[in-house]
Amino acid sequence: MVHELRHYIAGEGKEAQMLKVMKEDILPIFKRLGFKITDFWVQEGAPRHIWYTMPWPSAEAIPAAWTKFREDAEWLKVKERNPGLFEKVESFVLRDVPGGKL
Repeated sequence: MVHELRHYIAGEGKEAQMLKVMKEDILPIFKRLGFKITDFWVQEGAPRHIWYTMPWPSAEAIPAAWTKFREDAEWLKVKERNPGLFEKVESFVLRDVPGGKL
């Protein structure tokens, strides 16, 4: 198992809109597609930055899942209604430290 850490930066002045769209539109799509968010944060002192983690069975499973999301008809409508919502999106694949600790 691996975890994906995702980082989003809202477009200038769109931090409240980003959180609303995540909650009302994107999270239901994630649920339908079987995506699971384990933790979700807004960066202290930088409300344009949100972070969340998702477990995946393998690093190889991640690209296909995100391709399915990006091609989803409902997501395409959300994206069209919210131009410029995300200034930047980053993804990091994290593996557990062997033995669970240093």
